[in-house]
Amino acid sequence: MTVYLDHNATSPLLPEVVAAMQPYLVERFGNPSSIHGLGIEAERAMEGARLSIARNLGVLPTELVFTSGGTEANNLALLGAARVLHRRGRHVVVTAAEHDSVFEPAQSLIEEGFEVDVAPLDPRGLVDGDRLAGLLRPDTVVVACLLASHETGAIQPVCQVASLVRKHSPYARFHVDAVQALGKTAVSPSTLDCDSLCGTAHKLGGPKGVGFLYLRAGAHIRPLTFGGGQEKGLRPGTQDVPAIVGLACALGLAFERQRSHLERWHRLRQRLLEDLERIVQEAFFGGATLRVNTPMELSVPSTLSLGFPGTRGEILVRALEDHGVICSTGPACHERTGKRGSRTLQAMGLSLSEQESTVRISFGPGTTDLDVDTAREGFLAALTRLAWMVSGSKGSRRRQPV
Repeated sequence: MTVYLDHNATSPLLPEVVAAMQPYLVERFGNPSSIHGLGIEAERAMEGARLSIARNLGVLPTELVFTSGGTEANNLALLGAARVLHRRGRHVVVTAAEHDSVFEPAQSLIEEGFEVDVAPLDPRGLVDGDRLAGLLRPDTVVVACLLASHETGAIQPVCQVASLVRKHSPYARFHVDAVQALGKTAVSPSTLDCDSLCGTAHKLGGPKGVGFLYLRAGAHIRPLTFGGGQEKGLRPGTQDVPAIVGLACALGLAFERQRSHLERWHRLRQRLLEDLERIVQEAFFGGATLRVNTPMELSVPSTLSLGFPGTRGEILVRALEDHGVICSTGPACHERTGKRGSRTLQAMGLSLSEQESTVRISFGPGTTDLDVDTAREGFLAALTRLAWMVSGSKGSRRRQPV
């Protein structure tokens, strides 16, 4: 049996999503820009999906732009806003917790004459409001703060950040990356007081390659690509109707089932953490303790970011896979780059060795009690084996492993 605990990277398609997409993959394949019957049918499906998403978010359908995913939506929001507002100022602020699809576009603006500041985090992984306020200026034109961390699950004080932005930087656009928050905590652009917000389907049991950008009415931005009038000219190109239908279905199910998911994740996470704390203490000689990078009461209940003493996270992840448990060291986009460490964990004050001992466990809609039981046994086997390897390499005597 294989247990998948890497839902922050991606989730498997839900059966309901597959069923919703199927007609538009085969029979109803029209281009939504065409004026014949098949095209009109596809357009109606797409606009129905837009309306469904808008209702769940409490926004207007005209405020939604479909994209290829969260990365494109983040790029469009940051670069599009900065370039349209450059006469107001050339200062951008992002937090140290941001996904690379926010952090790297912001850094690229330096080549266009912008100044970019990075707001620090406290040891819990939360944005430091006082230090953020010290970075905001009248000429700040873009501020970005994600809602839930893809690495630690930390829920950022977005409403507080929005208040600071409105007070200190009246011309700034405030952008929220909600990719890892949808279905896991409350997400409402009006409550968060943001000018833009993005989400994607494949973290919710929807298809890969589709997402959306909420753009508040009147908050104009410049497009990144050109060549068609689709999506009000902000994202030209033929829309992927099956994927958009799948996105709307997945998001609707996430909102509908959020309460039951949260209750189950809270319980499963607590169970697993208690088991892992005991396993680590017993497997590693000397009373080693497990490190929880962000306190559970401050993070979404689907995510655990843990530091395992005496080993590297990469080695543990591979050992766990041998025992049927799939998890990760952090963002999937980092794991194949060869980069060492984590910008987020470093900003929290963790040393490089502490960063590299981190493993991320993330639950999804289908995670069950049996999954957690199986994961516990996998961790027990993997950690016991690694503890013996560490002990043997040092030539020390140790007690019988668990």
